Amino acid sequence: MTDATQPDWDPRAESVLQNQRQAYDKMRQSCPVARSSDGQWTLFRHADVMRVLEDHQSLSNQVSQHISVPNGMEPAKHSLYRALIEPDFSQARVDWFEPICRQFSV
Repeated sequence: MTDATQPDWDPRAESVLQNQRQAYDKMRQSCPVARSSDGQWTLFRHADVMRVLEDHQSLSNQVSQHISVPNGMEPAKHSLYRALIEPDFSQARVDWFEPICRQFSV
């Protein structure tokens, strides 16, 4: 990051969309933790991504004050909600729902 008021990169820029691998490689070298033009943060190094994913004491994955189940929740709440909704995605439940879903999609 250089200037706190200017974004470090624009993930929707034509140059990025045309060659994402090259753009990501460049960011990994020049600015591995970058703020985008819409105010979002992007991590480009594997070790940084893993730290964010695994360090729940220092870093939060809560994305909003509004509950987003199960994404955007801390591990304890995530596990609770996941246990509640997981039965709806069992193979038996999906098999039951498939013909209904196909009926609406035709």
